[in-house]
Amino acid sequence: MSISLQLERASSGSVSPNANVIFDQVKQQLGDISYDNNTGEITLQEPGTYIFNWCVAVQTALSQGGVGLALVSSQGDFCEGTSPVRSGEVVGFAAIGVQTVPVTIALKNTNYMFFLYSGQTSAKASLTVYRENVSGPTGETGPTGPTGEIGPIGPTGETGPIGPTGETGPTGPTGETGPTGPTGETGPTGPTGETGPTGPTGETGSTGPTGGTGPTGPAGSAAAQDMYIMTTSLGAIDTLLAYNDGGGNNQAVGGVVFSGAVDNIELTHISAYVLQVGSETGQFQMAVLRADTNNTAVVVAVTDMVTSISGGLFMLPLTTPITITGENIYYLAVYNQINASQLGAKSAGTSTVENAPPINFRVQNFTGGFSIGQTVNISDVSLQKTPWLAAMK
Repeated sequence: MSISLQLERASSGSVSPNANVIFDQVKQQLGDISYDNNTGEITLQEPGTYIFNWCVAVQTALSQGGVGLALVSSQGDFCEGTSPVRSGEVVGFAAIGVQTVPVTIALKNTNYMFFLYSGQTSAKASLTVYRENVSGPTGETGPTGPTGEIGPIGPTGETGPIGPTGETGPTGPTGETGPTGPTGETGPTGPTGETGPTGPTGETGSTGPTGGTGPTGPAGSAAAQDMYIMTTSLGAIDTLLAYNDGGGNNQAVGGVVFSGAVDNIELTHISAYVLQVGSETGQFQMAVLRADTNNTAVVVAVTDMVTSISGGLFMLPLTTPITITGENIYYLAVYNQINASQLGAKSAGTSTVENAPPINFRVQNFTGGFSIGQTVNISDVSLQKTPWLAAMK
């Protein structure tokens, strides 16, 4: 009897460390096999060899080692599939033999950090399993049927290949020696012979005078650093930044960052930490700005304007990668017009503009979002909240 099961997950979300992947749709179920969508466990009720194939679309993983997933069974099976990247498609397959039933099996996150499902695909995860067909014993051979009539003679086949050459016959008798020919011209000089072995080392000579001190060499480059910048650390979040917080209207909010002494850092993505998705639809965009004066900043890189967000680390690619230079002041900023949404933030800043670019700022009546080359007025410091934003490669 055939046994098979096909599962799929359509909803977004995340998977905690050592937690099971939960599928929310059963696409096909045939035979004595069941699935619990509360625990993520598959129960096998018949012995045999079961073939598993799975795929998970990952948006981002906090683990430095990438993404790790494994099929774990109640009889001790641990079939792991890993990927060194932190986003993309992670796949795996396994063949598991079952003799004593029932046996439960689940797809588990084996990393020490959680990961987010991709927001770019309709199916976030899928898994199929089927049991190999079990053939019955071979039946007895039936009686031989009557001999059929002799068929017509077939056409003559093509001529076969030529056979191998026969063995060489015996050598004939040697003829008489002919007269000696004239002496030929002297041939070219032959190649030089190999070098002979090295003779014994002579005695060490006396030490010569010490030379003068040479000029100082150029300074070495700075040590490698992590290729990212943040407005504040993720663990320092202590407040919420609501949609149009503080009675704002169509507002964008930014926080200062410092790239340090590194000559160049290439940035390709920006992330926000979404604590409340709200209505989940609206306009949402992030940008990188360079401080121009104490009151203005220039937009140097942007993401596309999107119309939906998901909870947790929400990452978008820059439309064009940007290389920022060391010892300059930059801002990471977000334009969030998704009703009832809230981002992670840090209470910080001053209530007045001092003799330096501000710690954070907000811009109101900012319809249309950011564009590269745009000059933004950063003198409104009344909100005193820094959104958690991070830019990285």
